[in-house]
Amino acid sequence: MMVATTMNSSRSAAGWPNSASSVNALDSGTAPEEPTNAKAVMTTAQDEATVTTAKPTTFRANKARVNALTHAAVADVEPASSAKDDNAEVPESADSQAWFTKDFDHDREETASAITAESRSFSRIVHLEDNEIILAAILESSGAASLEELKADSDNFYSMVPSAITIEGDLDLINSDDDFPGVEESYLIFDLQCKNCAEGDASMSYLLVINLIGDIVAVETHNETMSVDALHPSPTNSKEVYLGMNYDASENGPAAVWNWGESVFTQYGEYGYTGNSHDVFWAEENSLWHMPAYEEFSFRLMDLDDGHEKTRLNISGGVLPGAWENKDWSLVDVNHFQFDDMDTRVYMSFRDLSAFIKTEEFNLDMNNIHGTSVGVEWIAGSHNGTFAIIDLDGTRYEPGTTEYNQLYGGVGSLWAGQHNLEHFGNGEFFMFDNAYDMNSEEWTNPDGSRMLIVQVDEEEETVTLIWEYQMGYRSEIFGDNDRLPSGNLLGCAWPDGSSISDEVAFDAEIVEVVRETGELAWNMKVWGTGERSSESQEIYGWMMYSVERVYEEPLILSQTCSTGNSADTLAFDTFNNFKQQSEVQGTYKVTTTSGSEVASGAVTWSAHWARTSIKVKMWSGACSGGCTLSLTNLAGDVGEKTFTC
Repeated sequence: MMVATTMNSSRSAAGWPNSASSVNALDSGTAPEEPTNAKAVMTTAQDEATVTTAKPTTFRANKARVNALTHAAVADVEPASSAKDDNAEVPESADSQAWFTKDFDHDREETASAITAESRSFSRIVHLEDNEIILAAILESSGAASLEELKADSDNFYSMVPSAITIEGDLDLINSDDDFPGVEESYLIFDLQCKNCAEGDASMSYLLVINLIGDIVAVETHNETMSVDALHPSPTNSKEVYLGMNYDASENGPAAVWNWGESVFTQYGEYGYTGNSHDVFWAEENSLWHMPAYEEFSFRLMDLDDGHEKTRLNISGGVLPGAWENKDWSLVDVNHFQFDDMDTRVYMSFRDLSAFIKTEEFNLDMNNIHGTSVGVEWIAGSHNGTFAIIDLDGTRYEPGTTEYNQLYGGVGSLWAGQHNLEHFGNGEFFMFDNAYDMNSEEWTNPDGSRMLIVQVDEEEETVTLIWEYQMGYRSEIFGDNDRLPSGNLLGCAWPDGSSISDEVAFDAEIVEVVRETGELAWNMKVWGTGERSSESQEIYGWMMYSVERVYEEPLILSQTCSTGNSADTLAFDTFNNFKQQSEVQGTYKVTTTSGSEVASGAVTWSAHWARTSIKVKMWSGACSGGCTLSLTNLAGDVGEKTFTC
């Protein structure tokens, strides 16, 4: 029987220490002033809280100390001093990747961390070992008595932390009109893991929550015994993510939930439980869909209270080829699935087949122990594809033709080995196109891997490539591509060893790209030892499977108020503060400065993190002296803005 295990000891059998959230007071860098007036300064002074003791801090003592701190420490950061090192080499612009490759010393951080009034650009260098929780973890894992002792063994040290993490951003591209939350309140969640960096599972990995200026908000340290593949925001707690875990590189393992707000990590199931680690999906409250490893095409709904199976969804029939159905998942590699349309449809991505599918509509029979069966409605890509494929240049390829079947080196698609394919509404599917055919072990696109958007037209039976962002290198596995509320695209990738050059010398990166222009709005690079190109291991170095963006509270944008003789109208746009695939309910309330309620009602946030427009009628003159609009989601997060009408 599967059980829920909440980590409360120094280290679990899976190699997960019990760490706690870290906040800015524990990070080596500090935060910029809120850029509301187009001017911000990033502070760079070394924090006095850096650990210098010779003995490793115990996790229990460390957690007790860290829990006494709060995220409010961000507001207490002082602006940067105007003093600087006259001998420091100052990059001429924010485009300073070449400079970053030369030196990661701490005394250069101040020169790399300025937001200028002219460009509103910023850059920063972050060293993970400056975080007390991470330092305690690597000292405990290595057995070293001090950081200096660990650094003396450079091979061991760099299997535990990257050489550095560099961050560059442009506020005019991230948040051009300052309508969206600032860089301090915009968070990224990802699992940074060092693949094959040490013998056995000794290399370290980190579940991280950071903001866009590199402040570490929360961290959960672990080693490679149990890495993390799937990672999604919880619909019931904005400071919680649910995970698909990969035990000993077997591509299967237990599900888990990490509450990064309270530093609680809960694992569901023991090692005997097998589920495809590539994806899990939240169903009704306290239940997760997962796909058992090495079994038939079937999803299981797991009750997180007791680990029992509630029901299952069997994929069979329709246009699904029998040859596919008779293979187990390892031969087609279902590396992503998405329940959509209020859990009445499923999209599945087949990595080894370079295809994705949509099921027919279904209604779950919760009383049938054998579950519900549903067929496949259409297939996009592969030799079994049912839709024509239209390339970026307008060239159309009809399924079943020689030209179609020879696409991308013979895979019958214009994408290959894709990861994290996701439907974002209006027929748009976002994916990371690895451009690597796992069957032939050949690269299929001479331009390398890319972030890709395709548009499916079910009536015309076409799938059209409509947008791409070339990474500039090849990436064999992993990768992500999500749409943000701003319309920018968030992705991650890592360069294959054959791609390493003077221009591409980092281990992995996260990017935010402006969809309309292809400009790079924000970039985080993870730097390793620089030995990836010479390593015999094809998959080596620091990387992340996927990345997610969340915000502190529901977003209120484009707020306007119009007056009338009989009523005033408040209009605004809104997004929930984290991504969900179906519509989700919330509430709004308008109150005067004295606390009197003017209006209240329900909000329905659109699926797929799409913009939701709301209009509220109020009595004439109700807010002439000022009012507050409050939005509350199901997680209890509250977003507020004041206005006068």
